[in-house]
Amino acid sequence: MRATGKFALWAVVCATVAATPVLAQVIWAEAPSAEDMAKFYPPTTDGPQRGLARIECRVAGDGRLSDCHILSEEPGDAGLGAYALSLAPKFRATPEAAKKMQGAVVIPVRFGPAAEGPPRRDARFQRSSAYSRLGDAGPYYPERAARMGLMSVVEADCRVADKGLLRNCKIISVSTPDYGFEFAFLKMAERGWMTAAPLAEGMAAPADGVWRFRMIFDGKRH
Repeated sequence: MRATGKFALWAVVCATVAATPVLAQVIWAEAPSAEDMAKFYPPTTDGPQRGLARIECRVAGDGRLSDCHILSEEPGDAGLGAYALSLAPKFRATPEAAKKMQGAVVIPVRFGPAAEGPPRRDARFQRSSAYSRLGDAGPYYPERAARMGLMSVVEADCRVADKGLLRNCKIISVSTPDYGFEFAFLKMAERGWMTAAPLAEGMAAPADGVWRFRMIFDGKRH
């Protein structure tokens, strides 16, 4: 998701396949842009609207959403449910996610001001042919999650030490909780499987050496 300086939109996804609940993070091939968000965002006189709307949609084979309806919205009089519905055509799941998430997909969309934090930095990873099917996470992909085909996105703030090693990492968010993805992130950082990528030309390091890193657990190399 993208965000402007005024507000942000977060979507955490749970999917129901064949009437059996399965926790998963749908990785979007397409998502609403900042311009889309600004166009439809409910106006208020007191700044960005805060709240939560939950919509339920069908996922087609091409990843598009259809037959969407509002499940709930808080507060109930702010129009957040209608706003979330208006954004539904802007989403398209990746082909891999669309295959796994056939059925009803529930999307909680949380509204609020954009969160400030350390600057973002890319990571790089060690490689092992023995674990190539598990992508960047390699041997650290949570075993139970891998067996179930679950994906997740983890964000953490870490201090970058010598040789790009990540130290004192603090988990900020986990899209698929209760499956050990956050602990996998910490182990990858602690053991040097994941390190900071070199700085882009002209980019200065923050004074405290802390950067925000994003790890996508989806069995791919990014």
